[in-house]
Amino acid sequence: MTATLIAQINVSLDGYIENDDHEIDWQFVDAEYDEFILQTLRSLDAMVFGRKAYEPLSQYWPTAADNPDATPVDVEQARLMHELPKYVVSTMLSKTDWHNTHILHDVSDSRRSRHATTVPSRSSPAAGSSPLPAISG
Repeated sequence: MTATLIAQINVSLDGYIENDDHEIDWQFVDAEYDEFILQTLRSLDAMVFGRKAYEPLSQYWPTAADNPDATPVDVEQARLMHELPKYVVSTMLSKTDWHNTHILHDVSDSRRSRHATTVPSRSSPAAGSSPLPAISG
């Protein structure tokens, strides 16, 4: 069976994703959104990122649960993101320190790679990356 790739991208009704500085601070996060993210993470076998989305996530999530202000939702989300395999499509990234992360240097090679063909057959989101779903077809 082939895994399904889901694009998890927050987009406004008029198509807005980020500003010119690539900030996404317009997005509103509340308890309903947190529960949606937790349900999504619990249903996944892996996560797929482009480098630009991966880098800030890899700086924040590995230690998010250690933050004294972390909520129980933050702690659970950090645990799930730590455990899940993470695949980063990048020609520029050469190493990563985030647990269970695999770098795929060429999208065409990643389609044939051992990682891409052995991910269990549930779903993997292409999180936070608007170009990645278009090129990974």
